[in-house]
Amino acid sequence: MLLVVGATDQELIQRHRRLQAFDALDYELLVGLLGNYQQVLVTPNTLTETSNLHSQHGEPQRSRFFDTLRSLIEVNKEIVVTSRQTSANPSFNRLGLTDAALIATPHTQTLHLSYGPPSNDRFTTYRL
Repeated sequence: MLLVVGATDQELIQRHRRLQAFDALDYELLVGLLGNYQQVLVTPNTLTETSNLHSQHGEPQRSRFFDTLRSLIEVNKEIVVTSRQTSANPSFNRLGLTDAALIATPHTQTLHLSYGPPSNDRFTTYRL
């Protein structure tokens, strides 16, 4: 959410109801952190959840968010982890489908950014 809203218009970050704990500096830090990696991986689950949350907005922000999301989809790598694989992961009951799919990714070195409690699963979590 922070990446999409900030890339759309940094002034919208603090006005966004789900991002009130963040500001433009947080967005800049996120962009800087992501800049250290060759590739950003996304899953259909995270894209769907992001899309659903942005669809709750009125115009013109809604269309602007979707334009930004479309651009991010075009430049990032989408990986599919099946729901069957995800639900077999021990973290499924605790995290749910979207976040457990991130853990179940087949990549050995994955940076997971989340706003919530730290995780001790097989990837690195940075709490924002």
